[in-house]
Amino acid sequence: MLFRNAHQNEVLQGRNTNSVAGAAFHLATRIEHTPVKKSEIHTILTSLPEYSRPKQQLARDSKHLQKVLEIPVPSASPDEYIPSFITDLQERGVLKKEDATEVETRAVELLKETPDTVITGKAPSGVAASAIYAAALLCNANKNLTQDDVSEVADISTVTIRKTYQELLEEL
Repeated sequence: MLFRNAHQNEVLQGRNTNSVAGAAFHLATRIEHTPVKKSEIHTILTSLPEYSRPKQQLARDSKHLQKVLEIPVPSASPDEYIPSFITDLQERGVLKKEDATEVETRAVELLKETPDTVITGKAPSGVAASAIYAAALLCNANKNLTQDDVSEVADISTVTIRKTYQELLEEL
């Protein structure tokens, strides 16, 4: 639907069709509160032989599409990222299935208990990853789970996890 509207409003003119399709997909996932990281969409797009745009182009196209079509896109919430990160950690074998549910539940609770002042201004994916790491520590489920594992899944730095998870734990 978003792509069709973009095509009808001539948003595609001068832009790569695949990039606009990726931007429309990104916006649709945000609207439906099931965010997919831009890096994942970019990975899929770069598998196409005719696509060779930088990752930043997807972000630019998303903003352009949102502006031109006047689409109200809600900000992503950290708790929206937690289920997919937990699944990815399980698939990598660093989080056991029996620990996953407890860690996921505790991470969501941790985010609810955290004041907005700690979360505001931080990337939702970084806050979600930090909440997962902190929850794993609190649940003693971190035997094989490292900051590196979580940072790879969330596509953020270990420094972000280290700083943010400590802030989350200080608020308990």
